[in-house]
Amino acid sequence: MRRATVLPTRSSAAIAGLTIVIAAAVALAWVYAPSGERVTLNAAAAADAGPSAAARPAKEVAAQARSVTPTSPDPTTAEATKPAAPPRAAVGASAVIEDYGQIVLAALQGGSAAQAGDATEVLSRCEGATQVRETLETVRADPKSNPADVAHAIAHFDDRVRRCQSITDEMRAQRLPLAERALRGGERGVSMAYFRLVDFDPPQDMRAPLLEGLRGDVRAGDRFPTLVLATRGEDLGLSPVEARAYALLAEDLNPQLIAPGKFSRNREQERLTDAQLRQAAELKEQYKREMKRPRTGRRVGRSG
Repeated sequence: MRRATVLPTRSSAAIAGLTIVIAAAVALAWVYAPSGERVTLNAAAAADAGPSAAARPAKEVAAQARSVTPTSPDPTTAEATKPAAPPRAAVGASAVIEDYGQIVLAALQGGSAAQAGDATEVLSRCEGATQVRETLETVRADPKSNPADVAHAIAHFDDRVRRCQSITDEMRAQRLPLAERALRGGERGVSMAYFRLVDFDPPQDMRAPLLEGLRGDVRAGDRFPTLVLATRGEDLGLSPVEARAYALLAEDLNPQLIAPGKFSRNREQERLTDAQLRQAAELKEQYKREMKRPRTGRRVGRSG
């Protein structure tokens, strides 16, 4: 019999704690991105638009955002239903956009699932950026810190905070609809953001899209979704053998976050036969072979 669909409190707390650790790990990875890189929209998402948006001032972007009525996604389709002549933010086909508000506007103004995915990422990237920047001042005062590394990190987050200035409260309020539209549209790199936005308990009709998103992100090289698949996989539709395979993979890929056996050696293992345990171990190796070079799930450029 399938276990209850409501996530137990202790599991919720554990996953929330892991999410905080993951966020910190990803932030550290982003700190050392090459400083010359800019935020690049997917070419397919930016096609057939004009070239002038990157130069528009933040105040103008924010003012336009407040006048936008987001397009509601059709839950029966893989991508949001678009109006006949949707207004679009002016971004070039090879767009390099300094202002994150433009990326969000492109998604809110009838944009594609890919644009919704880009917007989801930049909204997540802006969340807490100011607090991280302030924390770095404390790190800089620590005599044990490396001054050059800290200065590089501060410059990085100063740039991020600048790019986030045109993100309005109205935009932030659309994070969940944007993430859902991207996930329903089969976009990669948004599953973890969506899972957190629904407070680790997705509605029934989103569990299959979320499961596919998490598995797709793992195949794309993101190791962090294995943590969710290991702990919540059966609730989302995995078999016990598949869930154990992801538990083994999570331990293999995240040694800095998970002690050996923390996920795989638990009371759930008692339900599996020796043959099933061997099958799970083989399946873990298959999942690992299917993965691209490990990464941390970023969609939009690498800097910022």
